[in-house]
Amino acid sequence: MNNKEEIVVKEVLETLRELGSQETIETKRIKFGVAPKNTFGVFQKDINAIAKEIGKNDALAIALFETGNYDAQILASKISIQRI
Repeated sequence: MNNKEEIVVKEVLETLRELGSQETIETKRIKFGVAPKNTFGVFQKDINAIAKEIGKNDALAIALFETGNYDAQILASKISIQRI
C-alpha cells in the first residue's frame, strides 16, 4: 500500500469512527446478536452511503478489510469488484 492509499484508509476509518457510537454497538448486539470486538458501531445505512460515495475500488476494499475492523470490512464488501 502506498502513502496515498494509507491516507485514504485513515480518512475512511476516521469517518466510520465519527459515525459510530457505543449505543449502536449495544443495539446491534441486542437486536441482531452481532458483537464483534473491533467495531465503531456504524449503522448499515451510513456504511451504504459511504460505499455509494466511494464507488467500486478493489485496492481500497482490500486495505479496509485488512484493518480487521468490522465496519471497515462490511464497507469493503460493498466496494469490492471481486468477492473478498
